Amino acid sequence: MSKRTNILKRAVGDAGGYQIVKARRQERKNPDWVNSDAKIKGFITRAFPNLDTDSYQAEVAGRLVRVLYLYFRIGYTNTQIAEETGLKLVKVDSIIRRIRNFGLKVRRRRKTAVKKEAS
Repeated sequence: MSKRTNILKRAVGDAGGYQIVKARRQERKNPDWVNSDAKIKGFITRAFPNLDTDSYQAEVAGRLVRVLYLYFRIGYTNTQIAEETGLKLVKVDSIIRRIRNFGLKVRRRRKTAVKKEAS
């Protein structure tokens, strides 16, 4: 072995050249309304008006709330949610996109309402 290899082996030790690092996480900007249980309940009741009587709507609403909670509140990735819930990754991405779009629509409505009041 060369002198350089011996120096590296002594410096690295038994790690075998690998470094233990912390997993990278991108900071996620969450809409404000996802932290409020009352606003989530309002969102669900508006999106699913027959929640109490229609079992299909109840199932879809439950799935949506589960994804919302895991993604926005706990901070799971979409892949982790897919594994946890048994949904396909494409379905999880679609649900997250719908939740974000709802937040954008709410923000736009507020802005237009403020503009109308100012006029």
